Amino acid sequence: MASGCVESIVINGRRFTCDAEDTCEITYSGFNNEVKPNGDGTNRIVKSRHAGAIEGLHVTLTNDNDDMEFLQECQDSMEFFDVSATMVDGTVIGGSMQLTDAVKADMKEGTAAITLNGSCEKLG
Repeated sequence: MASGCVESIVINGRRFTCDAEDTCEITYSGFNNEVKPNGDGTNRIVKSRHAGAIEGLHVTLTNDNDDMEFLQECQDSMEFFDVSATMVDGTVIGGSMQLTDAVKADMKEGTAAITLNGSCEKLG
């Protein structure tokens, strides 16, 4: 995977372009590992699952499309929805996700900061 920004993201069927200067973080779904000692001096691995995430992403807003209202409706939903993000090198990641943090609009920049959690992996 080449370094670079997320070019665009499709959230529940709606495409948003992303801020080219973002430093978003992507976590694939998987396991956390903890090493614990045993009484005889050996060790064991304790695994726990963690959700995938797309964090620190800023999507551009269009008031004519009611983008903020759309994002709020998605967040108000009790269901996960399809998400796919296209990286600058063409790699597509995503899965079934939900908006988790409050969606905050930066009116000067015309963007909204979003955080998505759920299943996340390389697609295709």
